[in-house]
Amino acid sequence: MTDQNFRGRIVSSKQLRTDRVLMVDPSFDGDVQSGDWIKVPVASEETETVQVLSVGWGSSMHGDAAPLMLLISGLEKDPLEGGELVGTSAPG
Repeated sequence: MTDQNFRGRIVSSKQLRTDRVLMVDPSFDGDVQSGDWIKVPVASEETETVQVLSVGWGSSMHGDAAPLMLLISGLEKDPLEGGELVGTSAPG
């Protein structure tokens, strides 16, 4: 179930074939899990609502402060690095 209070900053992202990985700053607030919906900033004052496919932790480069990683699908534009992710309810 979506925690509509989830908030986090995008540190970086990586485009995969059909999906994208978002690295979230470790200072995020709230909870997010597979199946949740989030608003992703894609430009100034513009967001897209996408579903979280998978949630992961870790990075061999940042083992002591592992970032939250979100695998998402359906993002049409590149996410805005440094932008704030916000938990939301399913569209429609």
